[in-house]
Amino acid sequence: RGKTFTLGSLCKGSWITELEFFFPLRLVTSPLLGEVLARHGVLSGGVDLAAHARALQFKAVKGMLMGFIDMVFEEGGQYYLVDWKSNHLGNVTKDYSHDAMKLAMENNLYALQYLLYTVAFDRFLALRVKDYHYSTHFGGVIYVFLRGVNKEYGETAGFYRDRPSEELIGELRQLLIDQGR
Repeated sequence: RGKTFTLGSLCKGSWITELEFFFPLRLVTSPLLGEVLARHGVLSGGVDLAAHARALQFKAVKGMLMGFIDMVFEEGGQYYLVDWKSNHLGNVTKDYSHDAMKLAMENNLYALQYLLYTVAFDRFLALRVKDYHYSTHFGGVIYVFLRGVNKEYGETAGFYRDRPSEELIGELRQLLIDQGR
Protein backbone atom coordinates (compact mmCIF):
# COMPACT_ATOMS: atom_id res chain seq x y z
CA ARG A 1 0.00 0.00 0.00
CA GLY A 2 1.03 3.53 -0.70
CA LYS A 3 1.10 6.60 1.49
CA THR A 4 -2.10 7.83 3.10
CA PHE A 5 -3.68 11.04 1.81
CA THR A 6 -6.94 12.18 0.29
CA LEU A 7 -7.41 13.63 -3.15
CA GLY A 8 -9.36 16.46 -1.53
CA SER A 9 -6.29 17.46 0.48
CA LEU A 10 -4.04 17.92 -2.54
CA CYS A 11 -2.52 21.37 -2.91
CA LYS A 12 -3.90 23.44 -5.75
CA GLY A 13 -1.64 23.12 -8.79
CA SER A 14 -0.21 19.74 -7.71
CA TRP A 15 -2.22 17.83 -10.31
CA ILE A 16 -2.85 17.70 -14.03
CA THR A 17 -6.01 16.24 -15.53
CA GLU A 18 -6.12 14.57 -18.95
CA LEU A 19 -2.33 14.47 -19.29
CA GLU A 20 -1.65 13.79 -22.95
CA PHE A 21 1.28 11.56 -23.78
CA PHE A 22 2.87 10.21 -26.90
CA PHE A 23 6.06 8.42 -27.72
CA PRO A 24 7.67 6.77 -30.73
CA LEU A 25 6.78 3.09 -30.62
CA ARG A 26 9.27 0.43 -31.68
CA LEU A 27 8.04 -2.55 -33.67
CA VAL A 28 6.06 -4.48 -31.05
CA THR A 29 4.43 -7.88 -31.40
CA SER A 30 2.12 -9.83 -29.09
CA PRO A 31 4.81 -12.47 -28.39
CA LEU A 32 7.45 -9.84 -27.52
CA LEU A 33 5.17 -7.95 -25.15
CA GLY A 34 3.74 -11.18 -23.76
CA GLU A 35 7.22 -12.49 -22.97
CA VAL A 36 8.05 -9.42 -20.86
CA LEU A 37 4.71 -9.59 -19.03
CA ALA A 38 4.93 -13.33 -18.34
CA ARG A 39 8.48 -13.00 -17.00
CA HIS A 40 7.27 -10.60 -14.30
CA GLY A 41 4.46 -12.83 -13.04
CA VAL A 42 1.99 -11.33 -10.59
CA LEU A 43 1.89 -7.59 -9.87
CA SER A 44 1.81 -6.38 -6.27
CA GLY A 45 -1.89 -5.54 -6.77
CA GLY A 46 -2.50 -9.23 -7.49
CA VAL A 47 -3.02 -9.12 -11.27
CA ASP A 48 -1.44 -12.06 -13.10
CA LEU A 49 0.57 -10.66 -16.01
CA ALA A 50 1.01 -14.14 -17.49
CA ALA A 51 -2.78 -14.23 -17.99
CA HIS A 52 -2.58 -10.83 -19.69
CA ALA A 53 0.22 -12.17 -21.88
CA ARG A 54 -1.92 -15.11 -23.00
CA ALA A 55 -4.80 -12.73 -23.88
CA LEU A 56 -2.70 -10.58 -26.22
CA GLN A 57 -3.48 -10.95 -29.89
CA PHE A 58 -2.60 -7.94 -31.99
CA LYS A 59 -0.84 -7.37 -35.28
CA ALA A 60 2.73 -6.13 -35.16
CA VAL A 61 2.67 -2.37 -34.69
CA LYS A 62 5.14 0.50 -34.99
CA GLY A 63 4.56 4.24 -35.02
CA MET A 64 3.45 6.67 -32.34
CA LEU A 65 1.58 5.70 -29.19
CA MET A 66 -0.69 8.44 -27.92
CA GLY A 67 -3.13 8.61 -25.07
CA PHE A 68 -4.45 10.51 -22.07
CA ILE A 69 -4.00 9.77 -18.39
CA ASP A 70 -7.08 10.86 -16.41
CA MET A 71 -5.08 12.53 -13.65
CA VAL A 72 -1.53 12.76 -12.33
CA PHE A 73 -0.50 14.44 -9.11
CA GLU A 74 2.35 15.03 -6.70
CA GLU A 75 2.06 14.43 -2.99
CA GLY A 76 4.96 14.41 -0.56
CA GLY A 77 7.59 14.34 -3.30
CA GLN A 78 6.05 11.36 -5.04
CA TYR A 79 4.03 11.28 -8.25
CA TYR A 80 0.91 9.20 -8.84
CA LEU A 81 -1.37 8.46 -11.74
CA VAL A 82 -5.12 8.05 -11.38
CA ASP A 83 -7.66 6.45 -13.68
CA TRP A 84 -11.38 6.75 -13.03
CA LYS A 85 -13.47 3.64 -13.70
CA SER A 86 -17.27 3.51 -13.86
CA ASN A 87 -17.56 -0.29 -14.12
CA HIS A 88 -20.65 -1.78 -12.48
CA LEU A 89 -19.43 -4.55 -10.18
CA GLY A 90 -22.54 -4.62 -8.00
CA ASN A 91 -25.09 -2.49 -6.21
CA VAL A 92 -23.43 -2.13 -2.81
CA THR A 93 -20.05 -0.84 -1.70
CA LYS A 94 -18.77 -4.26 -0.60
CA ASP A 95 -19.13 -5.40 -4.24
CA TYR A 96 -16.06 -3.23 -4.90
CA SER A 97 -13.66 -5.20 -2.72
CA HIS A 98 -10.05 -5.68 -3.73
CA ASP A 99 -10.81 -9.16 -5.11
CA ALA A 100 -13.74 -7.89 -7.22
CA MET A 101 -11.68 -5.00 -8.58
CA LYS A 102 -8.73 -7.34 -9.27
CA LEU A 103 -11.04 -9.51 -11.35
CA ALA A 104 -12.25 -6.44 -13.29
CA MET A 105 -8.62 -5.38 -13.77
CA GLU A 106 -7.80 -8.80 -15.22
CA ASN A 107 -10.91 -9.16 -17.37
CA ASN A 108 -10.44 -5.72 -18.96
CA LEU A 109 -6.63 -5.82 -19.24
CA TYR A 110 -6.48 -2.65 -17.15
CA ALA A 111 -3.05 -3.63 -15.80
CA LEU A 112 -1.70 -3.45 -19.34
CA GLN A 113 -3.32 -0.01 -19.63
CA TYR A 114 -1.67 1.28 -16.48
CA LEU A 115 1.68 -0.25 -17.41
CA LEU A 116 1.59 1.77 -20.65
CA TYR A 117 0.55 4.84 -18.66
CA THR A 118 3.37 4.26 -16.19
CA VAL A 119 5.97 3.99 -18.97
CA ALA A 120 4.68 7.24 -20.46
CA PHE A 121 4.46 9.02 -17.09
CA ASP A 122 7.93 7.79 -16.11
CA ARG A 123 9.27 9.31 -19.33
CA PHE A 124 7.38 12.56 -18.63
CA LEU A 125 8.80 12.78 -15.10
CA ALA A 126 12.35 11.93 -16.19
CA LEU A 127 12.26 14.94 -18.51
CA ARG A 128 10.85 17.34 -15.88
CA VAL A 129 11.93 16.34 -12.36
CA LYS A 130 15.49 17.14 -11.32
CA ASP A 131 17.45 14.00 -10.36
CA TYR A 132 14.39 11.85 -11.08
CA HIS A 133 14.52 8.20 -10.00
CA TYR A 134 11.55 5.89 -10.41
CA SER A 135 12.26 4.14 -7.10
CA THR A 136 12.03 7.32 -5.05
CA HIS A 137 9.72 9.56 -7.08
CA PHE A 138 7.01 7.28 -8.49
CA GLY A 139 4.34 6.64 -5.86
CA GLY A 140 2.13 4.35 -7.89
CA VAL A 141 -1.08 3.84 -9.76
CA ILE A 142 -4.54 4.38 -8.31
CA TYR A 143 -7.61 3.09 -10.15
CA VAL A 144 -10.77 4.52 -8.62
CA PHE A 145 -13.90 2.46 -9.20
CA LEU A 146 -16.29 5.37 -8.66
CA ARG A 147 -19.39 3.30 -7.91
CA GLY A 148 -17.58 1.66 -4.99
CA VAL A 149 -16.22 4.77 -3.28
CA ASN A 150 -17.74 5.29 0.14
CA LYS A 151 -16.23 7.45 2.88
CA GLU A 152 -17.15 4.88 5.53
CA TYR A 153 -15.10 2.18 3.77
CA GLY A 154 -12.04 4.33 3.04
CA GLU A 155 -9.71 2.56 0.62
CA THR A 156 -11.04 -0.91 1.46
CA ALA A 157 -13.51 -0.57 -1.41
CA GLY A 158 -13.36 1.27 -4.71
CA PHE A 159 -9.62 1.93 -4.73
CA TYR A 160 -7.17 -0.34 -6.52
CA ARG A 161 -3.51 0.54 -6.03
CA ASP A 162 -0.32 -0.83 -7.50
CA ARG A 163 3.28 0.21 -7.94
CA PRO A 164 4.84 -1.80 -10.77
CA SER A 165 8.45 -2.76 -10.21
CA GLU A 166 11.18 -0.55 -11.57
CA GLU A 167 12.54 -3.57 -13.45
CA LEU A 168 9.25 -4.19 -15.26
CA ILE A 169 8.87 -0.53 -16.24
CA GLY A 170 12.49 -0.47 -17.44
CA GLU A 171 11.96 -3.54 -19.62
CA LEU A 172 8.75 -2.13 -21.05
CA ARG A 173 10.48 1.19 -21.77
CA GLN A 174 13.21 -0.64 -23.70
CA LEU A 175 10.67 -2.75 -25.58
CA LEU A 176 8.23 0.05 -26.42
CA ILE A 177 10.03 3.36 -26.83
CA ASP A 178 12.03 3.90 -30.00
CA GLN A 179 14.95 5.95 -28.69
CA GLY A 180 16.18 6.71 -32.20
CA ARG A 181 13.19 8.90 -33.08
